[in-house]
Amino acid sequence: MGALTAIGPRLPMFEAPTLERMKERLNTDPELMPRQSFVLALGTADLDANDEISRQKIERFAEAARLRVESIVPCHGRSGHERIWLVKMKRIGA
Repeated sequence: MGALTAIGPRLPMFEAPTLERMKERLNTDPELMPRQSFVLALGTADLDANDEISRQKIERFAEAARLRVESIVPCHGRSGHERIWLVKMKRIGA
């Protein structure tokens, strides 16, 4: 699935093939830089079989992107089998 950042219900979504590219995009894309709130959708490709390792990976991503994790909601994808995590984040200082 890769990484996907969705901002608000009426604003566009932004994709990146990896978390590293998403971090770069969050910090350099002129359309994303002024935004304060994000929802990051992570699929199986970005998650580890161990939930604690996945949480640590998300925390490191957020820290590197200058974001604060507000909540993590694990859920199932369309097939009901693959895992997806929705991570609500805000820019630090927002």
